[in-house]
Amino acid sequence: MIQQRVTKYIEKEHLFSLDAKILIALSGGADSVALLCILHTAGYHCEAAHCNFHLRGEESDRDELFAQAGAFIIEKDKASIGMLQRAFKIGFNRAARIMDQLAEAGVVGEEEGTKPRKILMSPEQFEEMMEQGY
Repeated sequence: MIQQRVTKYIEKEHLFSLDAKILIALSGGADSVALLCILHTAGYHCEAAHCNFHLRGEESDRDELFAQAGAFIIEKDKASIGMLQRAFKIGFNRAARIMDQLAEAGVVGEEEGTKPRKILMSPEQFEEMMEQGY
């Protein structure tokens, strides 16, 4: 339904044709990712470029893997930088930044030496936090 509305609008306003190549600037937010999916599914030839416009305050500074990483560690019921590195095939610095962001959000506890961090949220609490736009 939404795809048909978007396609009709594009045609009505003569924004671009099906054979045009479109560069989509994505903030990483759900709305821009949804738009890319809608255009791609409708048959438009899209390329994506990640752009941080800082329109969402702190949310725009969060790593793109924040939500996936949070859900992953809650499911596993333990959290370590090494787990994130292996699961998401990322480097130490990025995994450490994500872990710090998860700690700031209250998803995991503070580091305790070499022990895995404690999980402080249930899957339901995490989902609710994400739905509220954290």
